Amino acid sequence: MKAIKTVLIFLTLFTGVKAQERPKPAITPYWGFGHWIWEDQIHTSNTVKYMIDGYSKYDIPVDVVLFDSPWSSAYNNFEWDTTLYSDFEDLIKQLHSKNIKLILWYTGFVNKESREVPINESPLYNTAIKNNYAVNNGELCQWHKGKGAHIDFTNTSATDWWHKQIDKVLKLGIDGWKVDISAEWLADSVLTSKGVLSNKEFKYYHYKDAFEYARSITPDFLCYTYGHVNIFNKYLDMSPQNYSHCQWTGDFEGDFKGLTNQLNFIYLSANKGYGAPACEIGGYWGKPSDKKSFIRYTQLASMVPTMVNGGNRGALGDHLPWNYDNQTISIYRDFVNLHHKFAPYLFSSSVEGHLNGHSIIQHCSSENNSHLLGDAIFVKAITSENDTVKIVFPDKNKWINYWDVKEVFSPSDTIFKYYPVEKYPIFIKEGAIIPIENSEKDNVEFLISPKGESSYVFHKPIERGIEYTDIVVEINEKKGIIKITSQEERKFKFRLICFQEPKSINGVDHYQYDSSNSELLLEKKGSTFKININEL
Repeated sequence: MKAIKTVLIFLTLFTGVKAQERPKPAITPYWGFGHWIWEDQIHTSNTVKYMIDGYSKYDIPVDVVLFDSPWSSAYNNFEWDTTLYSDFEDLIKQLHSKNIKLILWYTGFVNKESREVPINESPLYNTAIKNNYAVNNGELCQWHKGKGAHIDFTNTSATDWWHKQIDKVLKLGIDGWKVDISAEWLADSVLTSKGVLSNKEFKYYHYKDAFEYARSITPDFLCYTYGHVNIFNKYLDMSPQNYSHCQWTGDFEGDFKGLTNQLNFIYLSANKGYGAPACEIGGYWGKPSDKKSFIRYTQLASMVPTMVNGGNRGALGDHLPWNYDNQTISIYRDFVNLHHKFAPYLFSSSVEGHLNGHSIIQHCSSENNSHLLGDAIFVKAITSENDTVKIVFPDKNKWINYWDVKEVFSPSDTIFKYYPVEKYPIFIKEGAIIPIENSEKDNVEFLISPKGESSYVFHKPIERGIEYTDIVVEINEKKGIIKITSQEERKFKFRLICFQEPKSINGVDHYQYDSSNSELLLEKKGSTFKININEL
């Protein structure tokens, strides 16, 4: 009992709220586990098309385009700036035809004085002031895009009016918000329709509205918000965890120092219970990446929940893999594909985190620059020029080298291992059952490391959103049994780490043993069934 109290006291001090009161993270839509791109220097349709065409040329999939500020003609009027995006409706249709989602930058301010946009005073400003739709009696507030009044999200008349403005872009089929710093610019106390609230209390209403209204129109809408950040030399907890799908953690430089700093804030966000922290490849501003730091940034981003590439500095320069060399392009493609490969596992881990109140990223160690992705993949981040890295394994379970399954490491082992730029320290838990991407719709595929008795509930996405169905996988290594329980009949593939070909296999439609990769491939169509393997 004393130990439990100690943990709760620690969590209270660390998070600023009682541990049991912390909201559970939202389930991230499946499409959020793709490859995101954006830029923050040249905001035009041609820029978007250039990036999409470039990635396509090198066979690198793109799943999400983030339109950062400024995309609108005023802050925030939800009208496209047609001098930058003259063909915005056609552009949205083109991206959707390529199965690419769109996220728009968004805040709660309407401005009287602005920068970067053609309309200095938002047409919505006077309406908000006249109707008492703003906090603090409409008092002007300086924020990073000018001076404006912040909408009072506790006022239902204000939010009803605000939703009508939002509808102008929602009806075009946009897929998500990037909810930037907004209420955080207000004072510590905020005068609202409900009286004086703390800044943190008021922010709750803002993020809740951004999350809930769009999702009432588009259930698989995604909110990309701040997690735990250090801005203006002040540590801030931003969005409530339950009103945030994916989180970025601040703006960092593109060198190894920036990578290390970003990693630490990813870990802080995970420890605060944010479900799907992001890594922005190459940072945002400051020192640019060179080839090596860009590659290591890419590899780290592939091994956290949200993989994002873009920024203010060099978005069309050092952020683009084809501006380095063919080796960089190849490595970038490989790790985008690796991130895709683990997308079903990331989604399932997101559901598990939502149900049980934890991040997809677990057991973070800033001391060792390592973490678990879900509970079955161990990642060691490379945070310097040195390709020989010290790896301290978790104190439970044995760990299998993802790149060479014959290498197995014991709990708490400490090793020094060389990783050329095309490889990264990734390990699979012995006994793991990991769902991986399958190119055929509705087919299911698992990477399995048989060890003892293990089981896994796969929260399988039904489409690309948040709905899912459960599939139970049970393994008994000693008896050589794989058991599947599924509500629907579908094709299953199993890729088992196996060091010798079994004597016989019953209950499958097809199997193949690959001795060079120590892999046993099994295929079976069914719903609930059992596979028997002699001498697994």
